[in-house]
Amino acid sequence: MLDFGEAGRATAVWFSAPARMPRGLTVTTASTGERLHVTLRWSRALLDDAAGAGLAGLFRRALAATTQAHPGNTA
Repeated sequence: MLDFGEAGRATAVWFSAPARMPRGLTVTTASTGERLHVTLRWSRALLDDAAGAGLAGLFRRALAATTQAHPGNTA
């Protein structure tokens, strides 16, 4: 767990890597406090808003299908 001393411990971590072309798509993951954080980032040259939303929905469904029941799980 990330501990910032007097400022306390992190409860979440959010960041995203660049998604420059030609790759144009990145999937960034981090975990903290027994939680997995996933960030999708894409270039608009690769995916428009509708395609990006579709990809995010696909990831959401895939992660939900593999999530184990856990107390406090909000997935």
